[in-house]
Amino acid sequence: MSSTNSADNHLSGKQLMLLALCMYCINMGQTLVFAILPALGREVGLREVQITFLISTSALIYSFMSVHWGRLSDRFGRRPLIILGLAGYSVGNALFAGSFYLGLTAVLTGTTFYVVAYMTRLMQSSVMSATNPAVTAYIADNAAPAERQRAYAKIGAATNLGTITGPAVAGFLASISLLAPLLFSSVLTFFAMLGIAVMLPASRQLINSNTRAKLRYNDARYRHFILATLGVFLAYSSVQQTLAFTLQDSLGLDAVDTVQYTGMILMLGAISSVFAQMVLIQGWDLSPQQFIRRGVSLMTAGLLIYATVPNFYGVLIGMCIHGLGLGLTMPNIFSGASMSVEVHDQGAISGLISSIPAMGFILGPVLAGLLYQWTPAAPPYFAFAVMSVTASWLWWEHH
Repeated sequence: MSSTNSADNHLSGKQLMLLALCMYCINMGQTLVFAILPALGREVGLREVQITFLISTSALIYSFMSVHWGRLSDRFGRRPLIILGLAGYSVGNALFAGSFYLGLTAVLTGTTFYVVAYMTRLMQSSVMSATNPAVTAYIADNAAPAERQRAYAKIGAATNLGTITGPAVAGFLASISLLAPLLFSSVLTFFAMLGIAVMLPASRQLINSNTRAKLRYNDARYRHFILATLGVFLAYSSVQQTLAFTLQDSLGLDAVDTVQYTGMILMLGAISSVFAQMVLIQGWDLSPQQFIRRGVSLMTAGLLIYATVPNFYGVLIGMCIHGLGLGLTMPNIFSGASMSVEVHDQGAISGLISSIPAMGFILGPVLAGLLYQWTPAAPPYFAFAVMSVTASWLWWEHH
């Protein structure tokens, strides 16, 4: 296992705070979109599978571009890529909101509207995907290996705070306009970009040579991290993208109430993740692999409750247990993966790992949308099956 070996590496509190801020803003905006898009899509006449297809294909672009941006950050630096990603999110999200305004006012209708909304979302995803791999590589550049596990956990906590406040903001602002949450997240991310540009020092990474071999997904050093992340997000995206449909149809909610109920459940699940990242990971002395195995087991248990107790409280409890497991798992995947490669490949490995959640969102929402149209009970059972296989494989591989 190889990684940065400089004894004087240290990530300052100011650097960590700024990185946490930009991850908070992007994730707040993303979960805000996930909370509001099902209801907003139905308001402009989109079918469930059209909405989930939009999410999946934008995730495909995000996944492809994350790998590309990660490699570029090894050559051109982390800070420029962080700024570019934040700018792409802010501008792209405003354009996405504008396309839906044209749809709600019937300026654009039918296929024309869908193509415009679809293209703005794809353009946004292609640029915003620069931020995540650059942030995680920045931490690897500036934090000693012993510090990374807790540093990634703190970044994960900031990400989950975005998950908490995003749906809450969506629920509050949706009472004004279904488009207001999208515009708010664009403005907030723009100011985060300015803060990074003014206050974040340049990273100290080594510049990667153009002649170095590219990292591959099937490299034995980190392959188990890749496969675990794929299973986690294939399952998570399946339940997250059908949660609003489940609540709206089972409880008979209107669009605004659907956003608010969905936001509340996503918020409480994210609070569970923050607890795992700020209390459990900071206090327990376990290896990344030990944290990951325990995390995926909790996620599996949560999905079993979601699937077998099909009422509001079953879904709520299941998502909270699932969130606790997710909080234990993801920071340790990033930490373990960063310590499995050399210093000059930190951007590349960050790009690979950052691309995997998006891969889950490529398949998960489309499959879940089709399964939901077959029977609403199917998506959580599908997610449980995926996590059961993932958890069983991780326990088997390390015993």
